[in-house]
Amino acid sequence: MLIIVFGLPGSGKSYFAVRLAKKLKAEYISSDQLRLEVHKQGQYSELDKLRVYELMLKRTSEFLSKGRIVVLDATFSRREIRNDFINQSEKLNSESFLIRIVANESDIKVRLEKSRPYTEANFAVYEEVKSEFEEVNQQHLILNSSEEGIEEMFAKTLKYIKK
Repeated sequence: MLIIVFGLPGSGKSYFAVRLAKKLKAEYISSDQLRLEVHKQGQYSELDKLRVYELMLKRTSEFLSKGRIVVLDATFSRREIRNDFINQSEKLNSESFLIRIVANESDIKVRLEKSRPYTEANFAVYEEVKSEFEEVNQQHLILNSSEEGIEEMFAKTLKYIKK
């Protein structure tokens, strides 16, 4: 099973995704952590972003082919990139689920002012990603980290992936 947790910077997607992966005993792949691992931190050209997503897709494929559950954590702002992961999941006979994390902009602003271990995103990055974010055509679950606690988010997610 592939679970794609996505959303804008500061939405709470990493906070949620890492905990969801632990709860499901799943493999966790974060674009921010992977960017650090391959020394691409601070490099956000289209080519650099695509390279990180390519590495994520490769690792995802390896884990799915071994029958593992995979939780992905990235903005996934481009429809084409989301579709690449969904298509690869289908090729490997795995179900895929999209979970979009949203938050109130005032909360996002506060979150992005704080230093976080794996990301450099600030409010300017949030605004840039927001302006280029391509809407989602597939069925997906939307969770609001400003209005829902983590346990409520887990409950909604488990109900969604068990349908």
